[in-house]
Amino acid sequence: MKAVVRFSTFGLVVVSWVAAPWVGAAAETKGNTEHEREVGAALAEALYQKGRELMAAKDYAAACPKFAESQRLEPATGTLLNLAACHEAEGQLASAWLEFTTAEQAARRDGRADRVLFAQERLAALATRVPSIRFRVSNTQSSDLELRLDGVVIAVTARDVEMPLDPGLHEIQASAPGRRPWSTKLQVVEAQKVTLEVPELALFGTEPNPTPVQIQAQALPVAPPPPVPSGWIAADIGRIDSGATAPRLPAEVWVLGGSALALGVATGISGAVYLDRRADYRRARSNQEEYATLNQKYSGAQGMLTVNTVLASATLGLSGLTLYYAVRSSSSSSSSSSSRPSIPA
Repeated sequence: MKAVVRFSTFGLVVVSWVAAPWVGAAAETKGNTEHEREVGAALAEALYQKGRELMAAKDYAAACPKFAESQRLEPATGTLLNLAACHEAEGQLASAWLEFTTAEQAARRDGRADRVLFAQERLAALATRVPSIRFRVSNTQSSDLELRLDGVVIAVTARDVEMPLDPGLHEIQASAPGRRPWSTKLQVVEAQKVTLEVPELALFGTEPNPTPVQIQAQALPVAPPPPVPSGWIAADIGRIDSGATAPRLPAEVWVLGGSALALGVATGISGAVYLDRRADYRRARSNQEEYATLNQKYSGAQGMLTVNTVLASATLGLSGLTLYYAVRSSSSSSSSSSSRPSIPA
């Protein structure tokens, strides 16, 4: 009986030792995490509303950063659609194309057919307006050549692919070991398709590379579509607002879940030890060993059973708490998002 009590006490100590750091961390971070989340959500909403005001005033240069920061703080499909529309109005067509594409995928996942349709309409309108560029690099230098577009490295496999660009000035740089670096600047306009042939880089100690003027990009201009009526922004943006965001699990869910997982592992280990001790006791009884030995083995097996039972109970308890906080977090997110206006059905 004393052995059982000792093992029971041991089991409680193990539970406390395993769970205490996690539960303590949850209690310590819960308040801060919730406060930070609330502040971030409030700021995101304020930025979103300010962006809407600036959009209505056609101050796109000021509105787009507001939408972008709101989206960073609290991602939402409606905010992303507004950001895409803002970039389209500002003339950042490639950025708008990428954002509308991402928003369409998010709207499909959310089951929002109205937003899917809106994104598709804007993507269709952008299809012939977005400029693009592709590169041609000679086979003799393609393997060791590093090519950059506005500072971003272009992989070898992507050089012959049409890459969407925002209209405006872009810088192209090329470098290779033992060769003179080369760079040029290229002004791209709406609906322009550009093919740029990168020159053979000269070796150090030889004649310098050709000047950018001698290697102009081959621009294939496309007639731009008829201008969109100026009132479309206000009309279409009126159909968009912040939508529901995917619920983000609070820190306590991860902490409690981690604790439950750790206790589950401990439960499995203690269960295996119990089964081994029980088998050892049964072998001793079959061999008719001394009573003191049998009693010791029996007490050891029963003590480990008690430890296993305590650990299993703690695992179930923490699992229940984890589920409770997860469900509560999901309900809270749904109620807060439903309080915002959304696209009419």
